[in-house]
Amino acid sequence: MAGPDVQNVVVAGNGGIWVGPENEVAPAAGAAPAAAWQEVGFATDDGAVITSDHTVTPVNAWQALGAIRNLTTDAPMSVKFTCIEFTPHVVELAFSGGSVDGTTSTYTPGDPSDPAIRAVLIRGIDGDAVIDAWFPRTQLQASRDINLQKILETRVPIELGVLFTTPRFLINTLNLPSWVGVGPLSVGAQSAAPKAGSKAA
Repeated sequence: MAGPDVQNVVVAGNGGIWVGPENEVAPAAGAAPAAAWQEVGFATDDGAVITSDHTVTPVNAWQALGAIRNLTTDAPMSVKFTCIEFTPHVVELAFSGGSVDGTTSTYTPGDPSDPAIRAVLIRGIDGDAVIDAWFPRTQLQASRDINLQKILETRVPIELGVLFTTPRFLINTLNLPSWVGVGPLSVGAQSAAPKAGSKAA
């Protein structure tokens, strides 16, 4: 395994967020997204947050003092960001659908029981280095507060839950040396179960 390399330290000082139709194909890392992708525009300076969680149920055994394995019962993921451009596209995203009449400049919400499913592309940029995170199926979740006030730009927080598909997400990179020519990541082999009559510490 190679030693530390400062080129693998990414500070995403710039980036972008795009939303597209369900299962819209991801572009190559750093490449311009296809026309079906729509950029949400400026976001707050905390960028985008990708959250992954695991809920496990331990399997305990008579012969062991702790769990001998964990069963994954849930693995929720979400993508969060806050838009600061109040555009029709952002409003439709915040309320999970609906329609905009360009003649009257009016937004009409859709049926809340039938929220839209969308693909999301998050891109972090650090000089020549790029990290793209692609989620083919997401759906709006959680509550949101849209404040209209005189001392702060109007912010539209978005939280999208990642729905199950295969794959649930992909990460594509560009100009990160540790990713070039890398093989499958090695993982430790599962240890054998304790023999009958033994006591695992």
